[in-house]
Amino acid sequence: VDTLTLSIEQKKLAEERIKAAGLEGRIRVHLMDYREIPAEWEKAFDAFVSLEMIEVSSCDAILAA
Repeated sequence: VDTLTLSIEQKKLAEERIKAAGLEGRIRVHLMDYREIPAEWEKAFDAFVSLEMIEVSSCDAILAA
């Protein structure tokens, strides 16, 4: 899972939660505006997840989706 955020603080919090859940190898948080996604990422992902979804949902719920 890859996710994007514009907030340094939210990226840090998400990475702390990811680490606490033991999911470092499965979830990456990118500090980036979705409008600036690199061209080489085109069609590289099935979907994007908003960081705000991680804050209000559990990682288990997101991974199960």
